Amino acid sequence: MGHSSIPAVRQAGLGSNTAWMLLGLAARFTLQLISFVLLARSLGAAAFGAFSGALALSTLLSPVVELGGYSMIVRDLSRGVVARLALGRALYAMIFNVLPGLGLLAVIKWLALPTVPWQVALCVGAAELIGARWLSLVSAVHVGQGMLWRNAVLEVVSGATRLLLVVALTATPSLSLWAWLYLLQSVLIGAAALSWTIMSYGRPSVGRVDLRERFQEGLHFAVGTSAQNAYTDVDKIMLPRLAGLEAVGIYTGAFRFVVVAFLPLNAFLGALYPRFFEAGQYGYSAARQVAWRALPITAAYGLLACTGLWLAAPLLPRLLGPGFGESVQALRALSVLLLVQSLYFPFADALTGSGLQRVRTAGQVGSLICNIGLNLVLIPRLGWLGAVYSSITTQVMLLFIWGGYYGVRSPKQ
Repeated sequence: MGHSSIPAVRQAGLGSNTAWMLLGLAARFTLQLISFVLLARSLGAAAFGAFSGALALSTLLSPVVELGGYSMIVRDLSRGVVARLALGRALYAMIFNVLPGLGLLAVIKWLALPTVPWQVALCVGAAELIGARWLSLVSAVHVGQGMLWRNAVLEVVSGATRLLLVVALTATPSLSLWAWLYLLQSVLIGAAALSWTIMSYGRPSVGRVDLRERFQEGLHFAVGTSAQNAYTDVDKIMLPRLAGLEAVGIYTGAFRFVVVAFLPLNAFLGALYPRFFEAGQYGYSAARQVAWRALPITAAYGLLACTGLWLAAPLLPRLLGPGFGESVQALRALSVLLLVQSLYFPFADALTGSGLQRVRTAGQVGSLICNIGLNLVLIPRLGWLGAVYSSITTQVMLLFIWGGYYGVRSPKQ
């Protein structure tokens, strides 16, 4: 590849870090999967669809509040910035964005989710824009410091407490009650995680930094991550108005299992993430070498997971209830996403690690525009199946851009 002078990206600890991240995510998603099944059965497709719509909207806006904090913490720590400064700068940027984020959530809810109760939308929004963001920033510190066992502990605690709350909810199923419990759990876990990190690394501080430049740089990450979330979540926001809450429940019922199946790949890429920044100091070609070395692992898992979901799809109605019978077809179609994402994600992370987030963001925004346009055309005609076709189309587009084009070419630095 012409980079023999570039120091090899250190691989020591990648296996153990992947194992710790996989353990933590496996525990959380196993607990979340049980919680998800119990919640869907308790609330029913329509109420579960309302919660899913509120959660999708909150997830869409969360990067705007975080302003690229996760990626910038990992990057800063990989380049020698002390943890309390990296965390402090991310928290400082976040403080200014919480209220505008909640305001934007309220406006979009009013326009796009009129059938979702306000109480549910605001509780879920506050949970994701405050508590979940604290937890995200703390997790970034642990990734950057190579202390992924800490994230494993947080994942287990978070998943276990949420499961306990869902079990308690089954006695008196109520969408409003669940929204309040969801908010309480997210804020308490986020605050506890933040306190633990402060005790370990010191009180967060901003230090000497150009905050204006920091905000501008964070905006690239925020827009890119929001677009990435949007082309998987915007359909859950559009479905209630265009096809009804029950369609959201059916679609989300299938999509949740795709998220769970993505878990091992997410663990591997998460542990590998700092390596892209280390190699990226020598340019995109060096970071791309890391992506090519990772590709056989990610592609093999993507194919295996896609096949597994296809075969297991008929079990969904037994798990979620008779109201989710159509989720079988949805899961089989959505399983293709695992294979597609396993092929392009390493190259997308290589762009971010080499300082080319703007290129990644451009692709994400383009795919988002395509996704929204397809949803507007397909959902009114095909319902949740239109959302499935739209998601697959936009993900394949990203595969051609990042895997097919930037897998062999280098963009301008």
